[in-house]
Amino acid sequence: MKTPIAYRLQRRPDRGRVWHITWTEQGVTRRRSTKTENLAAARKVLASFLEDRAAEDDGQRLELTLRQAADEWMAEKASARHGLAPQTLAGYRTSLSRFVASQPRRRLLRDVRPAHIIRHLEQRQAAGAAPTTLRHALTHISMLFRWHCRMGHAGRNPAEAVEAPRGKPTPVGEIGEREFWRLHAAALADIDGALTDSGRRTREAVAALLELLWWTGLRSIEAIRLRWDDVDLERAVMVVRSPEKKGGVRAVPLHPKAVAVLARRRLLGGDGPFPAPAAMKTAWRRFKARKANAEWRGVNLHAIRHSFVTRLSRLGDQAAASLLVGHHSREMTRHYTHLTPEDARAALERLG
Repeated sequence: MKTPIAYRLQRRPDRGRVWHITWTEQGVTRRRSTKTENLAAARKVLASFLEDRAAEDDGQRLELTLRQAADEWMAEKASARHGLAPQTLAGYRTSLSRFVASQPRRRLLRDVRPAHIIRHLEQRQAAGAAPTTLRHALTHISMLFRWHCRMGHAGRNPAEAVEAPRGKPTPVGEIGEREFWRLHAAALADIDGALTDSGRRTREAVAALLELLWWTGLRSIEAIRLRWDDVDLERAVMVVRSPEKKGGVRAVPLHPKAVAVLARRRLLGGDGPFPAPAAMKTAWRRFKARKANAEWRGVNLHAIRHSFVTRLSRLGDQAAASLLVGHHSREMTRHYTHLTPEDARAALERLG
C-alpha cells in the first residue's frame, strides 16, 4: 500500500508572503510555489496540484489516516507562528488522542462519519465526562477537519452535523453561613498542607477568594480579574469590569471586611489580588479533590453569590442586592434569592 502523503500550504520566511505547497516524499521535504500571496487563490492552486498528483499516480487517491491527520494538525498548531500556550495544545492533544484511540487504527480521514463522532462523545459521556468537556472535544475535532478541508485533504467536515451531548444543568443554591465558614476554615487548614512556597501562596489565594466573594457577591471571574488600578481601599470602592449583559462596568462600594481582605492581598504586590484565572481554577479544583476536603466536592463558587443576594434580601435590601451584583432586573435578583418559610415567619414577627 502506498504511504499517504500530507500536503500543506506554508509561507517560507525567505520568500516573503508567497504561499508554498509543502510535502515530504521518500524522506525529502519538497516545496512548490503557488506564486500568490492570497490564501484563497493558493488553495485553488493546491486543489489543482492534488488533482495532477492523483492523475500521475494512475488515479489512485492519496489518503491520510485519521491518526496521521491528527499528527499533522497538532504539528501545525504547535508551530511558533500560532504562539499557543502549552495548556491549550495539551487540551487539543487530549481530545484528539481520545478520539483517534476510539477508532480503528487504519481508518482514513475521509471515512470518518458523524455517527463515529457521536458514538465517541456518547462513550465519553457514559464514562462521566462533563458537558463542557464534550463540547470542547467536539470543537477540537471540528477544528481538525476544517483545517484538513482547507488543505485539500478532506472534502467535508463531519463534525458540523454533530451536536455535543448536553447534561442536565446543575441547580445552584445558596450556601448557609455556618457551612460557608466551615468551608473557609477548611481552606485555611489546607494551607498548612502545602509542600512548597508556591503551593502555599495559591492555597492562601483560594481562602482569600472565598472570603472576598462572601463579602462582595462578585462572580468568581470578576474577583480574580480585579486589578489594583480599579480598587480604592481608602474610599472602600472598586470598579468591576464585566460584559454589558453581565452588569457592565460599575463602581461598587466595599464592605469593611472585604477591604481588609484586599488590604492583606495588596501587601503581596502584583497587578491584582489573585493569580491568573487558570491558576485559580486549578487551585480550587485541587482543593476539592484532596481527600480531606471530600465534603466540599459538590460546592460551586457561584453558590456564594447566591448566598450574598439572599442575605441582603433577608434584610429587605433586594434593590441594593441588584445594584451590588450587577443584575439588570429584579427578576434575576429574585432568582438568586433563596428565602425559607422561617424567613417569612421572621418578617411577620418584625411587623409587630
